[in-house]
Amino acid sequence: MFAVIGYKIIECIYKGNKNIVYKAIRSIDDTPVILKMPLSQHPNLSNIVMLKHEYEIQSKIQSKNVVKIYGIEQINNIPVIIMEDFGGTSLQNVINIKKLTINEFLKLANNITEALNNIHKFNIVHNDINPMNIIVNMETATVKITDFGLAAMFSKKSQCVENNNSLGGTPNYISPEQTGRLNKPVDFRSDLYSLGVTFYQMLTSLLPFQATDGLGLIHSHLAIKPEPLYEVCEGIPRVLSDIVMKLMEKMAENRYQSALGLKCDLQKCSDSLQSKKIIEYFSLAKDDFSDRFDISKELYGRDKEIEDLKATFDRISKGEKEIMIIKGHSGIGKSALINEINKPIFIRQGHFITGKFD
Repeated sequence: MFAVIGYKIIECIYKGNKNIVYKAIRSIDDTPVILKMPLSQHPNLSNIVMLKHEYEIQSKIQSKNVVKIYGIEQINNIPVIIMEDFGGTSLQNVINIKKLTINEFLKLANNITEALNNIHKFNIVHNDINPMNIIVNMETATVKITDFGLAAMFSKKSQCVENNNSLGGTPNYISPEQTGRLNKPVDFRSDLYSLGVTFYQMLTSLLPFQATDGLGLIHSHLAIKPEPLYEVCEGIPRVLSDIVMKLMEKMAENRYQSALGLKCDLQKCSDSLQSKKIIEYFSLAKDDFSDRFDISKELYGRDKEIEDLKATFDRISKGEKEIMIIKGHSGIGKSALINEINKPIFIRQGHFITGKFD
């Protein structure tokens, strides 16, 4: 077993491509802890930077719903993040072991949504919400979120994330805007999309998209509508199915606009189940609102130009060769116009290459 000075390793609980996570006991005071460190004993710079970024972001969030950071230490010449061990396991392990009842799902879903809402209050977008990064203790009903390696601060001024190492999260759970194929910003609603995929898996034990490679998954997130949950699994209430499908809307403006709005609807489901033994249907998102002034990124007055670009792509797809020149003064939206055709080109398995020279 790998030795870490000052800690007694109990077991390896996760091994990824870059990092490895251990349960351990701190020798000085016998405190149970979680250790996260690079998989390689000679990590590259980007791996080290990401771990330090995770430590800095996670340390900023003072919430009972986030795994507590004790510190980051240089051990055996590699950075090691030391975190609390509250006796939990990943939500993925829970899903693998048992089929959740509707009541169990609602309890977990309410707590997960509250945790995400608390993170968003700190103007942080997690960028990698998935069952591996949600830690639960089923005995105490405690839910905490971890792994902030891809998290980013949200700028109210620019209405997008800042200082992000990478917009890509875990492929099965990324939002359409995280794929980089949309001319759309990444914000809190990206986390809500990923949460929708997680809820889908919790309720059906299946992922909504079954593509076998990365490009197939990206195409699915952009263009394929998942099968409604009530059609996948008998017994899932229609309103719960609709809540998850709303979370997984392709366009961010059609999703829930806040975790708080989602929590209100989940609480209505819980209340109805407790009082009436069934979940009665109700209109969604009545209590949903955003505390941000969101300026639409939609292009207006450029329909003809967009159609001209698409028509050119149609022609070259048949073997012709063409050049189109878009001219105009700086700042009038030439780049935004060109980026609008990224998605339709990708959906048809074309290649979109862009460069900018100032």
